[in-house]
Amino acid sequence: MSVVFEDWLIRAIDDPGTVKIVATSDGKGTPHLQESTLLHVAEDGYLVLPELHEHSLTNRNLVRAIWFGGEVTIFVRTSDRRSFQITGSPYKALVSGARYEHYYRLLREKGEDVDLSTVWLIEARGLTDESAESLRHREEQTFLPLIHLDRIARA
Repeated sequence: MSVVFEDWLIRAIDDPGTVKIVATSDGKGTPHLQESTLLHVAEDGYLVLPELHEHSLTNRNLVRAIWFGGEVTIFVRTSDRRSFQITGSPYKALVSGARYEHYYRLLREKGEDVDLSTVWLIEARGLTDESAESLRHREEQTFLPLIHLDRIARA
């Protein structure tokens, strides 16, 4: 596991006010985005993505990614407006067994009348802070200073 999530980030990802967008791509590289309220970090450090629909684009793209070494990107925006991008790859697709059953029962206990297709375990390999302040700091450290003409005209 390349990324070890700190406790504060795990709590932020588990927070119901956090927005989590899963980005996958098809065989041609066309991106597909899907919000996931169920995504969380498991005790073993894997990102867990319960996928409800067998034939969803996300599920199909993750199958392709696990077969052919593709990647998945997850955008996280916390309730306090911090943003992160997590990159990784599918590690396992669970369609039976104790861990699968745990998530199936969890969804049923919540009153969800859904079928659980797959429980995806995603190995996180990269974590980037995408908050505005962090982006500005990275730009200042990487590029020459740049001021747009409209800012010069106002000065």
